[in-house]
Amino acid sequence: MNLTKPYTHCGASRPKIQASNRILETWPNVFRAIVDDFGDEGFTCPEGRPPSHASGENVAYCIALTFKDNPSSTQDRRFSAR
Repeated sequence: MNLTKPYTHCGASRPKIQASNRILETWPNVFRAIVDDFGDEGFTCPEGRPPSHASGENVAYCIALTFKDNPSSTQDRRFSAR
C-alpha cells in the first residue's frame, strides 16, 4: 500500500468522496445510507428483526431500518487534548 498518494476509493473523484463523508457525519445519516444501499437487496425484517438465518448484511439492514433518533437531555461533549 502506498501511503504517499491521496486515498481514492474505487477510483471515485475527490468531490464524490467528500460528499460521501459528509453523509456519514451523523448516526441517522449512517443508518439512512445503509438502508439506501441495501434496500433493493430483498432483505426482510419481520417484526423489526432479521430472520435467524440472516446474513450480516441483512442484520445491518434491519438495525438501520429500525433505528430511531430519539432526542435526549444529554449533550455532546467534544474531546480535547489538555
